Amino acid sequence: LADVRAGVAGPVPPHLRDSHYKGSEKLGHGKGYQYPHDLPGGIAAQQYAPEGIHGKRYYEPTRYGAEARYADAFGD
Repeated sequence: LADVRAGVAGPVPPHLRDSHYKGSEKLGHGKGYQYPHDLPGGIAAQQYAPEGIHGKRYYEPTRYGAEARYADAFGD
């Protein structure tokens, strides 16, 4: 939360912004969004984090218990 409070995160990427209201198309909201459930494997290769924090890690799982499975999934 520190990055969000400090304003480091920046705005939500346009393709993730709400596109269900009049005028949103003119603003580019939702343009290029990939719905993961429509894709093979259910994973969309699109950027979700705002540019200011893209690539930063905010969660570091331990090697204990259930978190060990997450650590493997995150590809330490």
